[in-house]
Amino acid sequence: NQSGSLSMLVWVSVQVFGCWEQCQPGGLGVMFLLLFECALIVLDGLQTTVRYCLHVINQQRDGQWEQRALYTFYSELVFDLVHHCLSLSHFLHVWLVHGLSFTLTDALLFLHTRAVLNNIRLKLTSFRTFLTMDR
Repeated sequence: NQSGSLSMLVWVSVQVFGCWEQCQPGGLGVMFLLLFECALIVLDGLQTTVRYCLHVINQQRDGQWEQRALYTFYSELVFDLVHHCLSLSHFLHVWLVHGLSFTLTDALLFLHTRAVLNNIRLKLTSFRTFLTMDR
């Protein structure tokens, strides 16, 4: 049961980091800020599992699976876009919780946000290029 495992991971993460007492007064907003890294770790674990499954399928077909590159490309695209969208939402959430002021922290958040948006644009551009080449 994946949802049970995921909720258990979140609960253990909250207890291990010892932030449950500090998170309760702040509400869910603070909890989401602190669990962002856990969400990325779960996403990376799923990405590794998908890569491994694709490798196993390729090995079962004696390395002659013609669709492997296509499935690998799409899985990498989806996982990278989800990772970037999670990062973007995390940065926006930080600004929502702490407010926007003109400090060094906000400048760094802006630069990271810009980098994430550029990475999303590059991924979508590579996807369009792939679709035009695939025709």
